[in-house]
Amino acid sequence: MFTFIHPTCMSNLPRRRRCPRRPRHPRHPRHPSPIEKYGMLRRDVAIQCFEGSTPAVAVARLRRWMRSDPEMWNELQSAGYRPYSRRFTPEQVSVLRRYLL
Repeated sequence: MFTFIHPTCMSNLPRRRRCPRRPRHPRHPRHPSPIEKYGMLRRDVAIQCFEGSTPAVAVARLRRWMRSDPEMWNELQSAGYRPYSRRFTPEQVSVLRRYLL
């Protein structure tokens, strides 16, 4: 059942506290983009490189292209690339952008 509280009595009720806004951490002035944080899926990189292809064909072409350039292949492997991984780390994405995109 609803009870009516007269406005003059409202001043006696405890006020609801709001959480103070936290200041941003000084070392991190902005939030990283999802690519900087998680990397990219192999399929997404392949589709960007080979527009108009199906994802499976684009991934196969990307894989062949990566193996055909020994300098890029060695740099990717030193960045931690493994042929069975489905996601490129941010480090690997930067290597791919230098060579492909």
